[in-house]
Amino acid sequence: MVASASLAVSLSACGGGSSPGVVSSTASRVTAQGSAKLFIPARTAQGTQRGTAFVSPSASSVGIAVNGGASTFADVSPTSSLCATVAGGRSCTVPFAPTIGSDTLVITLYAGANGTGSVLGTGSVTTTIIANEAFTVAVTLGGVPARIIVSETAALTLGTPATVPLTISVQDAGGNTIIGSGAYAAPITLSDSDTSGSTTLSTTTVSSASTTITLAYNGGAVPGSSVTISATAANVAATSASSATIAVTTASNACALHANVSPHLYVANDGSGNTLQFAPPIGSTIPAVLNSEGNPVAVKVAATGTLFVAPFGSSGSSSAGGDILEFQSPYTTPTATIGSGIFAGPRGIAIDGSLDLFVTDSGHDRVLEFTPPYTGTPAVLASGIASPYAIALSPNCNLFVTTNGMVVEYAPPYTGMPIATITASLSNPLGLAFDSSGNLFVSDATTNVVNEYAAPYTGSPLAQVALPAGASAFGIALDSTGNLYVSEYGLNAIAEYAAPYIAAPTVTTNGLSLPADVGVGP
Repeated sequence: MVASASLAVSLSACGGGSSPGVVSSTASRVTAQGSAKLFIPARTAQGTQRGTAFVSPSASSVGIAVNGGASTFADVSPTSSLCATVAGGRSCTVPFAPTIGSDTLVITLYAGANGTGSVLGTGSVTTTIIANEAFTVAVTLGGVPARIIVSETAALTLGTPATVPLTISVQDAGGNTIIGSGAYAAPITLSDSDTSGSTTLSTTTVSSASTTITLAYNGGAVPGSSVTISATAANVAATSASSATIAVTTASNACALHANVSPHLYVANDGSGNTLQFAPPIGSTIPAVLNSEGNPVAVKVAATGTLFVAPFGSSGSSSAGGDILEFQSPYTTPTATIGSGIFAGPRGIAIDGSLDLFVTDSGHDRVLEFTPPYTGTPAVLASGIASPYAIALSPNCNLFVTTNGMVVEYAPPYTGMPIATITASLSNPLGLAFDSSGNLFVSDATTNVVNEYAAPYTGSPLAQVALPAGASAFGIALDSTGNLYVSEYGLNAIAEYAAPYIAAPTVTTNGLSLPADVGVGP
């Protein structure tokens, strides 16, 4: 236990006629006979924790060394003749022989008799001994860690910054919890398993039980979706140091896939300046023309059925620089215009489960995030990204954006540097989508393939879907059963591939002219 032991020392027989005070270090030191009183608390059924600072209840012997000399050991066990039972524990009178003058006293508590067994605590103090004068000196005993327990009571949610407290409980060899403000005999070192930088410990060194420790989380993705905080200390076995694992969970609706088993298919039909809706099966369906607004280059639909369209260029409802039009069923007339006058070519749309709207602003080299009802100033994300085009959210809420022949990945809150860059087998990526397993699909308009990547996405494609010559694939989408929809811009067609994407697709050209993007939903 961390102990603040008040030693009341009585001295006698100063001997040798030496004058009081400090004697020369070259002369023989004159000793005195003294005694120290040490209070040792009783161990309760709850074991171990009382007061703000105390001596280990497991102490059986104490050693007192003066000025680096050999320790004098005394029995301080419950049956010792040197100890008397008092309220709350036992008071032990320990004889020792200090020297007249300046003395450094080192006090060590042991679990066994005569200085044997585990060391429970140790401390030192320097004081001036004056002949025939009693004195009282406070000695802080640093508890010796033998077991460390790291625990927490809070959880982390992906995308939500937080600071959570950690509890570090340290016990001595007797199983007593070390408390108080005194320093441990050996400091505790903490480590954080997170290599992404999303979490930061307030300190990695715990010097006493009064040290406050917190874990700060910036809301970003964490490898393995959990953080483990481990502790070590000198002479503490690894098996005696437990760790705390904090899960980083995804809110149930944070980045849910907005796809149904048999969804409607929505198409940004750039060449005809309208938005189309196909009912399943798409191969035999004449699409409904929903609206005619400029030249739509992006379309996505939320799980609630709200439709978002990005016209490129002015129309009856959009401005010259482009903006986002919001529609409610039956989608004939916009119910709102989002971001009017702030875009220079919106190119891609993504929606999370909270209906936050993410848009690539290609001409301004940035990504914007709008929150419902979309009337406020958007947050600027990923500023400085060159000509961003397609955009998608992974199931764990990371943001993926195509730019200059590559795909870059951002962790929440999406304002820092990319955490990964995907370049393998890419030339001109213009479409992004995720399946329910978290695999990333990227369409390439130059190579006429759709690449499938497994996490962490930076290696070679897991698989490739070869498209017909001249397809010039733009936007893509996946439904909840894994069906893949591809905008074949160069062939005025939409192709639907069933997993595992080996068989020939279902193709429709009905009503299509330069289809730039697809979306699936209610």
